[in-house]
Amino acid sequence: MDLDETLVHSTMDSSKHKPNNSITLEIYWEDKLSTVYVNLRPGIFDFLKKMTRIYEIVIFTASVSNYANPLIDQHLDKTNYGFHKLYRENCTFKSGYYVKDLSRLGR
Repeated sequence: MDLDETLVHSTMDSSKHKPNNSITLEIYWEDKLSTVYVNLRPGIFDFLKKMTRIYEIVIFTASVSNYANPLIDQHLDKTNYGFHKLYRENCTFKSGYYVKDLSRLGR
């Protein structure tokens, strides 16, 4: 599953913060402490609960791990489903973009 724009929407723009269904993270980005506002997709927790009963879930993101890890571990996986995670470091850089290479899943 893709993290950003599928399970969540993240921004550093506080005006796009939706307080009813959101998380605020403090992360180091470009060598400074930054605030990231994360809007959760409606129904995300019910969806993840149902999907983990049927599938092994791998969350693959082109985002950096210092953002994705706390988001997944502290907020999306509070029930300890044990999602497998792949990050920007696991992507292939092609033509100026980070591409999620499914051969990296190891499955």
